[in-house]
Amino acid sequence: PLPPCPLAAFPETLARLASGLPQAIRDIAEPALADDAAAYAGMGAQAAVNVPLIRLGRLAGVLFVHDRGPRDWAAGEITFVREVAERLWGTLGRIQAEDQQTLRNRELSHRLKNTLAMVQAIASQTLRNAPDFETAKEALAARLIALGKAHDILLTGARESAGIGAVIAGALAIHDDGQAGRFALDGPAIEVGPKAALSLALMMHELATNAVKYGALSVPGGRVAVTWSLEADAMVRMLWTERGGPKVAAPTRKGFGSRLIERGLAGAVGGSVGLAYEPEGVVCRVEAPLSGFEAAE
Repeated sequence: PLPPCPLAAFPETLARLASGLPQAIRDIAEPALADDAAAYAGMGAQAAVNVPLIRLGRLAGVLFVHDRGPRDWAAGEITFVREVAERLWGTLGRIQAEDQQTLRNRELSHRLKNTLAMVQAIASQTLRNAPDFETAKEALAARLIALGKAHDILLTGARESAGIGAVIAGALAIHDDGQAGRFALDGPAIEVGPKAALSLALMMHELATNAVKYGALSVPGGRVAVTWSLEADAMVRMLWTERGGPKVAAPTRKGFGSRLIERGLAGAVGGSVGLAYEPEGVVCRVEAPLSGFEAAE
């Protein structure tokens, strides 16, 4: 095997290969290769043919064929090396594509299993806590729509993540009655993983559902502000604030929706969620590490 040698030791060669053209070297003693000669000699190469692989405009690989003595490479030899390189690059590309697809399928399968488990738990708790079937059906359908929107956002990107603003906006969209200024969202761009995205979407949906029934969204002119920030200590802090609605009183009992708000996201991202029933409107505070929001699982 050839001894390892960093590519930086071949500046002249790299400059040529970056153009996408092959390089046939008769003898490394050529003046044009003065900066590369020592590296070639260290590999025991006196003559060489280099064929580049260019991907996305950058040099991604090199097929290197060498001879221990000076050599006048025939056109047929250079063509043969190029054909071998093209077949090699094609094979490697297919293998990488298959590997990526396999990984993608595994990730989707894993996320589907997690989502089905979440749906099962939500359905069970919704049916258990609802006073009648119609109420349960409507609540469950709305929660599944919120989950579906979060999934759609996750699947639109190349990565298994979504922008936090897009997740919040998607969850609140079904509660927007078209009145100007109902929702105000503000915060930096933060990518969140699948688990956090689904839990955040459910939390936003539950908060908005309560606001439509009892809070700021139950009257004209009521409004909701959702803000979030990324602090220097790598903590994400989020605030849901309702204003302009009827006077708020704390509920006498907590249903499944309240438990989803207080425990769902907190458990998913390893943080804390607090609900405050202030007279002017409900306030929900979230604090969690950025790593918890970004985690794939």
